[in-house]
Amino acid sequence: MNSFLTKLKESQQREPALHIIDTVKKNNIYTIDISSQVNNSQVLDRIYEYKDKFPISRTSSIENAWHSDYFFHNHVPDLDVILLNTIEKYIREFYAPKNTYDLILLSSWPIIYQKGSHVNRHNHGVSALSGVYYVQTGTGSQPLVFSPSEHTIHPKEGMLVLFPGDLYHYVPVQKVEGTRISIAFNYAFNIKLNSGIVNRH
Repeated sequence: MNSFLTKLKESQQREPALHIIDTVKKNNIYTIDISSQVNNSQVLDRIYEYKDKFPISRTSSIENAWHSDYFFHNHVPDLDVILLNTIEKYIREFYAPKNTYDLILLSSWPIIYQKGSHVNRHNHGVSALSGVYYVQTGTGSQPLVFSPSEHTIHPKEGMLVLFPGDLYHYVPVQKVEGTRISIAFNYAFNIKLNSGIVNRH
């Protein structure tokens, strides 16, 4: 664990890259515009194709919104090409260098918000890293709020947010008409045997 925290501290000390919109270094939160690297129409097609097959929403901290099971990536064979490879590039850059860690995608799930939708305060448990990609947003789309700092991130289409999985967060009630669509995900990091890092318990 000490070595993992050391890596997080090192990533916090790096000079911010130009593509970073906002960085909250205290909590190691990164907000990145990847809109030029992702074809959102393809991502939307995959989400609605899945929703047509599985229209019943899962029960979770998300209220009055549809979301898939937690293994969306297993149902969409080309999700890595159209989205995940880009996400993982930034995870590598800010959290998990390729020569040190293997990435393990634990879960992923799209969410479709409408008026009245909201997400209760929660965290993602033992996940080393969590995040959300905003596929579609609209006027009046509510922010992602981290607790207890109350730091808010206002979503935009093509925005990627990365943060440690143990950070609590929530989304206030959507008060206006319109559809907001995002994909949330969790990753684990596995230390490579030849990395030179020794686990200390």
